[in-house]
Amino acid sequence: MTTTTAFKKRTTSVSKPMDRDTMEQFKAICDSCNQQDWQKRLRAIDDIQDWVEKYSKKVRSTQPGTFISLVDTYCMLIQDNNTKV
Repeated sequence: MTTTTAFKKRTTSVSKPMDRDTMEQFKAICDSCNQQDWQKRLRAIDDIQDWVEKYSKKVRSTQPGTFISLVDTYCMLIQDNNTKV
């Protein structure tokens, strides 16, 4: 009796690079998550969530390394010392 395991290879479509304005907006939102004021950080969380929802298809189809700062930003916010954030 032989068992074969088939792995589905993830196929990603090749898409155009994200335009410069969109990337600048993304970088600005990530930077705003580093604010000292917890209320500004809280607003930045909403902004980054809205941005990700709006551009989710582009984020998924872009090379993974392009948005590594997105993961870094989320990790930083999860570890925030202020429980309100």
